[in-house]
Amino acid sequence: MQTVTLRVKLLKPNKGKLEKMSRMLESYRQACAWFLEQAEILNTTSRTRLNRETYQRARDLFDLNRGTLQCAMY
Repeated sequence: MQTVTLRVKLLKPNKGKLEKMSRMLESYRQACAWFLEQAEILNTTSRTRLNRETYQRARDLFDLNRGTLQCAMY
C-alpha cells in the first residue's frame, strides 16, 4: 500500500480554524480508507464502478464537500 503525506501550512489561523482543518483531514483520511476497503470488497479497480456503487453512501458517511470526497475516492 502506498503512503501519502499531506503537509499543510497554516498562517495565523483564526479561532477554530485549526480544529476545523484537523477534523476535515481526519474525515478525509477515513474516507480514503473506506473507499479502499469498498474497492477490495467489490474486487474492482474501476473508478466508474466504485463511484456508481459507493458514492451515495459515502456522502452520508463523511462530512466532506463533493470535490474532496471525489479526491478521496481516486
